[in-house]
Amino acid sequence: GSVTEIGAYAFDFCYSLTEITLPANISVIGDFTFSGLTGLATVNIPADAQLTQVGMSAFYKTGISQITLNEGLTFIGERAFALTKLTTITFTEGGTASLKLNKEAFKSCSALTTIPLPARLDEAYEVMTTAGGLQLTNFSTLFASCSALKYVYVNDGCAKYDDIGGIFCEKDATGNIARVIFCPVKNPGAGTTKTVTIPYTVTKVD
Repeated sequence: GSVTEIGAYAFDFCYSLTEITLPANISVIGDFTFSGLTGLATVNIPADAQLTQVGMSAFYKTGISQITLNEGLTFIGERAFALTKLTTITFTEGGTASLKLNKEAFKSCSALTTIPLPARLDEAYEVMTTAGGLQLTNFSTLFASCSALKYVYVNDGCAKYDDIGGIFCEKDATGNIARVIFCPVKNPGAGTTKTVTIPYTVTKVD
């Protein structure tokens, strides 16, 4: 039968690998599948791919500089693309499946300047528990140490998230921006005045 899943550590120590083209019927890329393959520069995912999950550290510390992710993708694991050479990430729009981004998914992508998030984004945070038992939602680890990042855009139509000039925000139940949750370290502000206007609907700035 056709292969539908690539297991954890499947390409461990394949340091000579420079390019891979995934078959359209692959649905899962397991944890650490290509992790540490610094020579892997190109990953081709077909436009009609059935891929739904990219596991934890699946492409961690690889040499990929760009990737296009299919519309059926629902889960990107912890540190999945951390420490890569990514400059361009494209999320294909058109699907209805909700997308979850796990913590540190794009951590330390030091060449990344802009990321456009899809309208179907449903969850993009880490739940942290303090010593006193208080649970907090932390969004900053998703793009932690992305030293060149200027803009996190959210495509039109997203029910939960939005952006103000590339500053990542969360909406309330009525669809208004209610929380400013992450400002990229290199965000220059909007227009020639280099200023950002916070809507009156905002009740919290992280």
